[in-house]
Amino acid sequence: MNREPNAGRGPVDFKISNGYEARVNVEIKYTSNNIKSGYEKQLPIYNAAERTQYSIFLIIKTTDSTKALDDLLKFRQSEVTSGKRAPEIFIVDGRINPSASKAK
Repeated sequence: MNREPNAGRGPVDFKISNGYEARVNVEIKYTSNNIKSGYEKQLPIYNAAERTQYSIFLIIKTTDSTKALDDLLKFRQSEVTSGKRAPEIFIVDGRINPSASKAK
């Protein structure tokens, strides 16, 4: 696992590899950033630069709004439906919530 390898077009957040054939780029974005641009524009550039076949787009949810997430998930589904290879999307809730013991 390499953190921010830079192949000339800017660094992807992580590259995981096991030899030449098994390489995966991992790009991480907060929902407060432009996640659609990261998915549609940045990640394909990193994939081409690193010559990876697979990639993961890890989204850390930092806002309550779901519009950007919903739009991105619909876009990915349309890519998959049309037979294109689409990076996997994983969403982690990074919002700060009161602990269960303090919730009323």
